[in-house]
This record gives sequence, structure tokens and C-alpha cells, in this order.
Amino acid sequence: QGVARHADRRTALAFLGMLGSEASGIDFYRQQPADAVINADVVPEGYFDGVKTVAFTGTHIADPEAFENLASVIQLARNSGAEFVLDIDYRQDLWASFKGGLQSSIERVIEFAILCSMIVGNSEEIALLDILEAQWSRDMHVIRKLGRDGAAWDHAGDTVVANGISIAVVNPVGAGDAFLGNLLAGRLAGAGRHLALRRGNAAG
Repeated sequence: QGVARHADRRTALAFLGMLGSEASGIDFYRQQPADAVINADVVPEGYFDGVKTVAFTGTHIADPEAFENLASVIQLARNSGAEFVLDIDYRQDLWASFKGGLQSSIERVIEFAILCSMIVGNSEEIALLDILEAQWSRDMHVIRKLGRDGAAWDHAGDTVVANGISIAVVNPVGAGDAFLGNLLAGRLAGAGRHLALRRGNAAG
């Protein structure tokens, strides 16, 4: 539901390089991507009714075309009362390729982050946006992914940490998405911060 097809656009593509179980690089191909033209015209009526949380990825916000087209969808979701979650998902080369360069992309993401109740990213991404230092972030929930060390949840000056889970890594693709999905599922089910982090860690 809510998925549309665009006759003149292509699905975005990425190639991931692997060395054993470690990702060695990722190349994105986003020339005229279909997902950059998502707008309210393709959102079914009542799509956001009863929706508690809408998650966004940083690349859709960093991309000026996608951000402009998403504005109408963002407004629909805001009108429904949904909270916004931003997964920063920083991709330096990709963000730098957008109009205005890397700094403009970062500024767009910060502009959107102010609307969010939760931000998710690794320590580098959190520092990139100066989230923990920003005045506007005081009431925000900030989730820091710490890799093998687990994850931390900062809110109103209080931090909860959940240790990582030791596993043999086969492939890291999708780990961040799995982390976010299970963390939000736990939160929506009423789990406290520590349990929600543990669930996110387990899935990631």
C-alpha cells in the first residue's frame, strides 16, 4: 500500500564491495531515481490515520529534489499527529554529489532534524550534525549506535546504554535498518529505553 510506479524514473541502485565479512565500499547510482519524486499525490487517502511514527532516511532529506517533493508528504504526516524519526544514514560521497555539495546536504538534514522527536545514528553522524550540542535537541531522543559496544539512548541529559551482542558477522547489509525497525517496534510496544535498545541490538 502506498507504493507507486513512475514511468520515466529508475529504481536506485547500489553496489557493495566486501572483503570477507567487512564492507569495503559502496557505490550508489541515483541518476533520476524514482524514490526522489515521492509526493502527496501518490499517498492513499487516510494513509497516515492512526500512524504513531514515521521514519525517514537522511539521504532523502539531503537530496534537494527528494526533500522538496517530500514536503507535501511530511505535512500530511504532521497533520495526522505522527512523530518523526530520522535515521541519519550518512553517505559522504553521495551527499556531496547533491546540488550545493556536502555542506548544503548537511544543512538540509539539520533543518529536518529539528522537526523530529528521535534521531538515530552512529557517533560520527551525531557529531556531524552537532546534535547533542544543539539547543533544539534538549527534548529529543538521540540514539547512538556504538557498533560492537551496543547502543546508547540520550534524552534530557540522561543516558541509557545497552551492551552489544557478540556474533560472527557474515554480511553487514541491512544491520542499521534491522536495528531501527526492532528498536521502534519495541518502543511502540511500550518497552523501556534499555529493553528497546537490546531489541535493536539483537536485530542489528
